[in-house]
Amino acid sequence: MYGLLIAFSILISALFLEKQIKHENKNPDTLWGLIFWTILAGLLGARLYHVLDLRAYYLLNPLQIFAVWNGGLGVLGGIIFGLTGAIIYLILKHEPILEWLDRLAAWAPFIQSVSRWGNYFNQELYGKKTTLPWGIYITNQNARFHPLFLYESILDLLLFIFLRQLSHKKLKNGVITLSYLIGYSSIRIVLEEFRISPWQIIGLNVAQLVSILIILGSVIFLIYENKRK
Repeated sequence: MYGLLIAFSILISALFLEKQIKHENKNPDTLWGLIFWTILAGLLGARLYHVLDLRAYYLLNPLQIFAVWNGGLGVLGGIIFGLTGAIIYLILKHEPILEWLDRLAAWAPFIQSVSRWGNYFNQELYGKKTTLPWGIYITNQNARFHPLFLYESILDLLLFIFLRQLSHKKLKNGVITLSYLIGYSSIRIVLEEFRISPWQIIGLNVAQLVSILIILGSVIFLIYENKRK
């Protein structure tokens, strides 16, 4: 179900983007090539992030690294690798990088918001125990937990609405992409506080640390671009 929701949300986003670039007299082939390589690199990065997170298990079961049908993707790894793959593709195609990245970034939180509901059907990505009325009941745990997937889905949807509003304004290329990176990283920093046994290195939450670095990098790049122009 998770995979189906990811595929569905990507397809819907791609069709809207195709309509947009045709209206702008851009080449749809560039869009579909960009989407393909972004997804491929993103899946590789998301899987790598997950494997590193559960490295103790995969060291004992190395063949399971390739068993992607059993689940296991890390969104932050997908963002980093997907962004890298997109940039490399656009460089090779001699296309304006920030302009195309802005188009993808405006729809990225929509994909994340929809696909998070796959966690509900799989009864995964739940947070710490709670007595709140909206807590989700997990059958094999016989208890209620924070619906972490729901929190992220709602926040991603709000980020999507915000970015769509930005996309209707005349902004410098790259602003939407940086706004997405800052917005989603901020969401992860907050929601990591609800996670059960998050990935840690020397006592530091890895997802929060990566998110902070993404925010700092985005802010520095934004300041640099403003000064340069």
